[in-house]
Amino acid sequence: MTTLHRAVLAVWLGASAVIPIGIDANGLTFIDSSGLMALVRARDAATESGVAFRVSEPSPPLCRIAGICGLEGLLLDG
Repeated sequence: MTTLHRAVLAVWLGASAVIPIGIDANGLTFIDSSGLMALVRARDAATESGVAFRVSEPSPPLCRIAGICGLEGLLLDG
């Protein structure tokens, strides 16, 4: 489990109510396949639990790798 996945789960599990999870990726300067997989796993865990999950303000590196992998529609909202 990656640091990102642990952080998302900690926020979600610590919430007293079901809250949406949003990740602002504007300042992201590097992401590889491991980071992309962490986002996918966090999204899947949230979705399975009925929690909204979104990545907003995607940086160019995130847009690039998500596009290459065909995941832009799954992860990115703008």
